[in-house]
Amino acid sequence: MHETEIHSNTIEKLKRGSYEAFDTLYDMYADSLYGFALLHTKSSVQAEDIVQDTFLKLWNMRASLSVEGSFKSMLFTICLLYTSDAAD
Repeated sequence: MHETEIHSNTIEKLKRGSYEAFDTLYDMYADSLYGFALLHTKSSVQAEDIVQDTFLKLWNMRASLSVEGSFKSMLFTICLLYTSDAAD
């Protein structure tokens, strides 16, 4: 099974409310999102909060996720929106 297929399967499981799938995606992306948020905010506390908010948003919108398009881009876009809010 290719990585994209595994990723699609994980997203499909998340859409059905799988905590295991959520944990898998968190493990895959949390560190990168934290670095991205830290780069934008220059605050470890804000960066941690932004990562938490990003994954909370992901959980809340899980039912409407699509396996089409870039999941990573979507996550980083959500994160960027929260970093913009933090700058205000």
